[in-house]
Amino acid sequence: MIIREADLKKDALAIFEGAKAFSEKMDKFGLFPADDDFIDAVAFVMSLPDVKVFLAEDHGRIVGGIGISYYPYLWNKDKTIGEELFIWAYDDAPLKAGYKLILKGLDDVKSKGAIPLFRSLSNSPGGVDKLYEKQGLHMVEKSYMGASWQ
Repeated sequence: MIIREADLKKDALAIFEGAKAFSEKMDKFGLFPADDDFIDAVAFVMSLPDVKVFLAEDHGRIVGGIGISYYPYLWNKDKTIGEELFIWAYDDAPLKAGYKLILKGLDDVKSKGAIPLFRSLSNSPGGVDKLYEKQGLHMVEKSYMGASWQ
């Protein structure tokens, strides 16, 4: 398995399919749009300035991905944030796919001198928090959303 930067033209379908898999697994609040609107949403995210995507590829098949967005920190424009937008790996991906994607994302953020902002969602596997802490990240916030359960 290799982790590589995505070619947004060549890998567009794989990125879309991964985003769809991510949305189906994580959207317990019904926030993602359906059908054609979802295609537009993925295209919008990928077209944002300073978004980078890395893919996990195993024997020629894309099995996971991570997206990072770079932007000035709201309260101190001299600081840059490298925010994880999404991470996904198919259930049949090699065991360390998600782990390697996170490490690649963190390496990219650190190489730019940015501050990493990675998330652990309410239904993320428990090991995600431990991995972030092991990589020197600290829990700084719990977020609450006014969305209704489906």
